Amino acid sequence: MPTASATNPTGAGYFNLPVIGGLILDVEIDSSVSGNSPIGTLVELKGYAGPGTGARATPPTVIPSSTTGDKLCLGVIVGGETVNDGNGTTIAPGSVAQVLVTGVAQVLCDATTVVGTSLIQSAATAGCAKDGSGTLVVGQVIGTALQAVTISSGTALVWALIAKQ
Repeated sequence: MPTASATNPTGAGYFNLPVIGGLILDVEIDSSVSGNSPIGTLVELKGYAGPGTGARATPPTVIPSSTTGDKLCLGVIVGGETVNDGNGTTIAPGSVAQVLVTGVAQVLCDATTVVGTSLIQSAATAGCAKDGSGTLVVGQVIGTALQAVTISSGTALVWALIAKQ
């Protein structure tokens, strides 16, 4: 069942709502993050003081995924408390982001993707995914590319099935 709908989509990268219902969590972007996080950013849980640590418990927050492969990735930002920048496509540190954990959405990628290949954390750009052909590690796959996109420089939004493996 769809969780949202977009009107007049003009093609890949032009709208950023999840198209297949899934699990969406409301999570705060850690206030230590410098700069805003755009919709499509791959995020991971930041370490936190949970119950039993002797310190006052704090709720978990997210940060853009690191460039070091780990098993902390949670999902992709698909919405939230957007910055009033005229197009509402970024989330400020300390604001609540809607993070898609399972479902279909656009994810920022920094390298060319091939339909059907696994996506993993980028080793070059924080908050981005990349085609993981030949470098798969259990727990680090964040989903499957649903779109072939040629990226020669910078980043692009790529449709993907987000389902951590």
